[in-house]
Amino acid sequence: MSNIINRAIFIILVLCMINCSSPIKNINHVSLSYKQNFSIDSVETKPILLNPINMTANDSLLIVYNFKTDTLFRVFDINKNFKYKGWFGLRGKGPKEFLSVSSSGLRFHKELFQVSDLRKIELLRLPPGEIKNNFSIEESYMIPGILLALNKVIIIDDLICGVNRRNISPKSIDFFNKNTNKVGSFVEYPNLQVEVPDNMRRVVFDNLIDVRPDGKTFAVIYHFFPLLRICDKNGNVVTETYIDGLPEQIKFRALGKKETNLLNGIGYYSDIKTTQRYIYALFEPQQGEKRNERIYDLVPIGEKEVHIFDWTGNGIGRIKLAKGAMSFTPSNDDKYLYISNDRFTNKLYVYKFKSYQKD
Repeated sequence: MSNIINRAIFIILVLCMINCSSPIKNINHVSLSYKQNFSIDSVETKPILLNPINMTANDSLLIVYNFKTDTLFRVFDINKNFKYKGWFGLRGKGPKEFLSVSSSGLRFHKELFQVSDLRKIELLRLPPGEIKNNFSIEESYMIPGILLALNKVIIIDDLICGVNRRNISPKSIDFFNKNTNKVGSFVEYPNLQVEVPDNMRRVVFDNLIDVRPDGKTFAVIYHFFPLLRICDKNGNVVTETYIDGLPEQIKFRALGKKETNLLNGIGYYSDIKTTQRYIYALFEPQQGEKRNERIYDLVPIGEKEVHIFDWTGNGIGRIKLAKGAMSFTPSNDDKYLYISNDRFTNKLYVYKFKSYQKD
């Protein structure tokens, strides 16, 4: 979701035909059942949230990214019934300002808050009391020019990893060493028996990534394929899981010289969040719809859900979200899901779970 999945794509040249129903070898298959073991509460927020397209939490704080305001981040105290603690982050080019935040690169990295901006990755420390843009920058790393703009950023030891859609690489995820600036890539593209030209693979295999809090493994899930992969910190694929029972991907065409159009194709996943125990993926079913001779849009074909897996790729279950859900994040102890609904709201929704049981 870099940063908005719904996008219009211009057609230039037909490059390949993809049949996504081809047999997949050496892969686990799971089906997810709906879970009903939760209750839903709503919490009023003091400030209005305007287009809250991402959120993340640690043990005490919930941070919501407001896409439509100049003050970017709203902070709530989880342990005090989501009491508003303040805001931080301004749009701009000056000190302690952010030029173009990537919503997919926002997460907690240990005790610091990670922000992925257009040209740099910064780790921020927030004060314990009231927050009025009074954060400190503990670490800052400039993104090498060849990787601009790097999206979906995670940090694994000394590597800052992400995806640059413009980069033609033999592997699917880019990285640079934060100490040496050495650039590389890892994680082989999926072996889905899909014929894709080299310069189209980044778009066809559009993915989302998040790292396990202990930093030893990370998860990759795909937008145009119901596929979850779990990798070790060296980029080796440990498990692959194909999620059955979802809308079947139809034949679609990959089009374009520099970009790829996925005409009539089904879109599956649009966000991923992880805890030490589980992987949470936001299922957002969409399909390409022709607007005119040159433009196709991805439009919703169903309500959003959260799909839950453990770190061996086993399916735990699926949760159907209320209509209008914008963004989500789990609590670190896996007892809650925090949900923002609507583009203009003063409420957060809390899904409280009794327990998770393996299907």
